[in-house]
Amino acid sequence: MFNVYFCKMISMNKSNLLKPLNLLYVEDDIDTLTSFSFTLECIVDNLYTATDGQKALDILNKNAIDIIVTDLNMPNMDGIELTTHIRKLNKNLPIVFLTAYSDLEYMLEAIEQRIIKYLIKPITVDKLISVLENIASDIYEYKSVILLANGIKIDLEKNIIIDQNLKKSLTSNELIFLKTLNNNNNSLVSEDTLLLKIWEDEAYARKESLYSLVTKLRKKIGKESILNISKIGYKLN
Repeated sequence: MFNVYFCKMISMNKSNLLKPLNLLYVEDDIDTLTSFSFTLECIVDNLYTATDGQKALDILNKNAIDIIVTDLNMPNMDGIELTTHIRKLNKNLPIVFLTAYSDLEYMLEAIEQRIIKYLIKPITVDKLISVLENIASDIYEYKSVILLANGIKIDLEKNIIIDQNLKKSLTSNELIFLKTLNNNNNSLVSEDTLLLKIWEDEAYARKESLYSLVTKLRKKIGKESILNISKIGYKLN
């Protein structure tokens, strides 16, 4: 009961940018892990935790992680080694280092691994959340992820819809439709533009096909997520 009340208080003072994202927090100190996790669970739908780099890799192999926060000095596999493994698979995944080390050598290694942020302990959870919100804002700005008003997330790189813990795939035409709307900065996109973007060949660009595509897509992401002015065009909500 207390945790529910605590989360409501936290949510009142934070944006919802982090809510749909999957966060992996790696920390070998159990007390710190427990303390920070208590708050982080309130601002993300899915928080994954690990106490060393090897366990973190196991989680990464089984889940779609959006941001990683990791300690530097850990048993079995430290933060630098963990990041080296990650960068072989994903060069753009945002990674934040939390460390007691301010040594230049560690900082240079972190820069080489394209670390987003290098934070020196002790650090408050509010400071960490502020950093995470900035990263989340960048994720959406790069337009690889669409956050809809109803809380559904669309990952255009992975070609999936994420509704809470459920994942749905997109067809190639649905992906083109969503990318076209997303790239037009919330402006109305005409039916004719969408027809030619999706089907290219005018002979196959029929409005009935577009209406059918929209109907099926609305069933996946919610009717209210695709706004339209009849016979004119569409935009995302």
